[in-house]
Amino acid sequence: MIRSRTTRRVLASAVLVGASLTLMAGCQSNARHQYLRWNVAPELETLDQRWVDADNEYAIMNTENTRMLRSDWRRLWYVDRPSRLSREPKPY
Repeated sequence: MIRSRTTRRVLASAVLVGASLTLMAGCQSNARHQYLRWNVAPELETLDQRWVDADNEYAIMNTENTRMLRSDWRRLWYVDRPSRLSREPKPY
């Protein structure tokens, strides 16, 4: 009879210690989880682009805008085609 009581006590205390350790481990906070809660997709800058994709798009846009500005500048000064005042015939 005494043996079964001590076995029950040891078993009950082991279960109690195991349950308390499990509960304490479950309440641990992780900074990464809190960060992800507020920023679910950290690798995206916009709704559908990563930072690298957006940087590539900005680089392409700047290059195209610079080319268009140069073209407009040449048109403004009429240097986008040869002069018609020359003596030789021109294809324009």
